[in-house]
Amino acid sequence: MANMTRMDRHRQAELEKEQNKRKNNKSNEEPQLQNGSQPNQKKPKKIKKKKKKSKIFFLIVIALIVLSVVGYFKGVGSAKLDKNNKQADVGSFLGEKSQDGSTNVLLLGSDSRGEDQGRSDSIMIAHYDKKTNNLN
Repeated sequence: MANMTRMDRHRQAELEKEQNKRKNNKSNEEPQLQNGSQPNQKKPKKIKKKKKKSKIFFLIVIALIVLSVVGYFKGVGSAKLDKNNKQADVGSFLGEKSQDGSTNVLLLGSDSRGEDQGRSDSIMIAHYDKKTNNLN
């Protein structure tokens, strides 16, 4: 035993502990009945703990869902009742007249597929000069 490393001594101590536990379990076992079952069998505690933890987890998830739904509807209701949340009056914009008579036109191309809302995929400005009849 003098040549054993610290790790070997640790492993040996662990093995001895396991053997002692096995001996204690064998001596503590209850006698079996004639049909092979043991009297007063109890479920292991691990199963009960897992069930308890899963119930707590599901209760927390359900509570979060309920709180989210209640918060959403409370926010929607308060936004509808808010008197200060009115649409701003934009008015009309006619633009400024050009001094030389030219016209600028904004051209937007939209990209939509099916029933999706389209987005502008090309933006150009066309300039028309009335004096020279050129389109740039």
